[in-house]
Amino acid sequence: MALNLPDRDVLETVIIPFFSQGTICFAGLDKNTKNYPSLFKTQVYFLDIDQRYLPAGSTVGDIRDLHDLFPEPFDAVIANGLAAFGLNTAESVQDTFDSVYKALKPHGIFVWGYSDSNERRIIDPVFIKKEFRPYVFPPLNTWRYPGFRSWNSHKEYSWDINKIAYQCHTFEFYQK
Repeated sequence: MALNLPDRDVLETVIIPFFSQGTICFAGLDKNTKNYPSLFKTQVYFLDIDQRYLPAGSTVGDIRDLHDLFPEPFDAVIANGLAAFGLNTAESVQDTFDSVYKALKPHGIFVWGYSDSNERRIIDPVFIKKEFRPYVFPPLNTWRYPGFRSWNSHKEYSWDINKIAYQCHTFEFYQK
């Protein structure tokens, strides 16, 4: 079941196609990402702690161990939906950024997608950037793309401001 949401659309039609060369790691799979192997036109490695959603031949593991799991560095790492869904503390998010930094080639790109709401916010991302520098992602002409999910067709959500805020999703782009 694919989700027809603006943030998924940006991920699937703008972000993923941009990475058409090099070696990519994608972390953060779920029941809605089964078609993701077909979206990449380059060598991609999938990583998740839950093997149920991984394509055959993928790696079961924690992104905080990325640099230990894969000996060769990546041109890009895309991590989507991990904050507050497995990475539940500021320390775990910092460990993720540290591991991704070690796993990237020089000038490699890190895409960090997360639910940006008060209920799901782990920590202000400014704290965790350290060695990374913001990368202006050419297709979006920004280093930080705040998305918004429209839930008109989802009956379980009303237009309550708290529910709307809960559904914001942001993509940040960093370069090593």
